[in-house]
Amino acid sequence: MTYKESVIRGRIHSEHIVQLFDSPESLADSVAEMLTSAYAKGDGLLVVARQRNWNAITIRLRERGMDVQRLRRSGRLAVLDAAETLNAISRRDVPAADLFDRVIGARVCRLAADRPLAIYGEMVELLAEEGDFASALALEDMWNGLSEKCSFHLLCGYSAAHFAAPGQERALRRVCAAHSRVEATSADPLAAWLIRLTRAPLKLVQGRG
Repeated sequence: MTYKESVIRGRIHSEHIVQLFDSPESLADSVAEMLTSAYAKGDGLLVVARQRNWNAITIRLRERGMDVQRLRRSGRLAVLDAAETLNAISRRDVPAADLFDRVIGARVCRLAADRPLAIYGEMVELLAEEGDFASALALEDMWNGLSEKCSFHLLCGYSAAHFAAPGQERALRRVCAAHSRVEATSADPLAAWLIRLTRAPLKLVQGRG
């Protein structure tokens, strides 16, 4: 499925954004900024990340004055381990739509029913790291299907390095096409350069710290 615009279906309004990162530091900065902004607007927050990335994001959130533990206790913030969640939605190491709906879809729609929901996810990053772009794209399509059932703002994060090798331009072009918007920050010049090679529309935002 190609998403050129955000999904609007009656009362459903979703955005599915992809951002490439040159470093774990820029990832942590950008995700923390996104979550902080969403929190300030009153949104619920869901993070599906590697533990080491979540640790770095947590530090940035606390620097911005957010009480992460209190938010988790209150249910305003939910955090899932990316590897464990990917395993839970996979059958024979491949993401399965029925398991995705059961593990992710039900949770997302339940959280989105209470208030606007902002999500950061990097299960696709784990698949890209293994060179399994077919499964990553299948998972992106599952998110797109879910975006037509309930409203959310989703940011998917990938390492730019996965697309730097010769021959990966087509995979990146397909990843970009599966999203409503493609972003990179000025702190990630490799990411911006790779995206421009695909000719995908790119929103370049200021590097955040």
